[in-house]
Amino acid sequence: MPAVIDEPDIPSPPRFWCLKRLAVAYTLFITAIVDLWLVWDKLAQRRFDAEIARLRGLGQPVLAADFNNLPAVPDDRNAAVLLKQAMAFTYTADQEEFERNLLLYVRLTDNQRRVLSTYPITFASQIQLAHRARQRNQADWGQVYRTPLIGVMLPSLNNARQLATMLGYAALASHLDGDDAEAIECVRDILHLGEMIDVDGQTLVEHLVAVGIDALACSQLEMMADELAIDGDRPPLLQPATQPSSPTSRRSGRALRARAAARHRAVP
Repeated sequence: MPAVIDEPDIPSPPRFWCLKRLAVAYTLFITAIVDLWLVWDKLAQRRFDAEIARLRGLGQPVLAADFNNLPAVPDDRNAAVLLKQAMAFTYTADQEEFERNLLLYVRLTDNQRRVLSTYPITFASQIQLAHRARQRNQADWGQVYRTPLIGVMLPSLNNARQLATMLGYAALASHLDGDDAEAIECVRDILHLGEMIDVDGQTLVEHLVAVGIDALACSQLEMMADELAIDGDRPPLLQPATQPSSPTSRRSGRALRARAAARHRAVP
């Protein structure tokens, strides 16, 4: 007669008695978290929509589409029209090499001084357009915004930076040629360009580019400040392309300082 095997009536391996309770508790916890998130999301969206409605009620654009429906600036008051024309230029081969090899705060070689002296002559029409644009304090660059904003291209910013750099070289060249009045005017043009980028800029990138343009103007002024001829302190050396040679006036210096101070207050 075969032996009877006494099999145990408990699970093997043994099960923990709390697993089911823990699984139920975990499921309830996750469900509560999801419900809480849904309620919070709905409440936050309601507050967000209310804030947008409040700002729109004050006439402020908020969403990307709102900035595409702003009132157009007439061409005769739009500084961007003249500045875009001023941006339409290309460097010569010598000027490109000069820009690649230039080291700030290092004495220029004779060849670099020769190339630098060509800027006020080569780009005389662009400089005059920048001068004229300073008479206009509104700018509409025709930028179209859409969501997501990360996909919006801002082609005018590269051209604006290039224009600011060229004006900086023209300012330095005019200063070295003894025309500090023209040099100061070019620096004021750079500050105005930064202001026009910022006044129409609706993104952080545009604001940062404007800050960089302002910094470029300050850098150029810093390099010239110690040697500026004011109110006829020294005679001009050469005849520049854009205006009669002359020292800068105290009035121009005060105007430049006022504009720089206004830009400084506008930057948060």
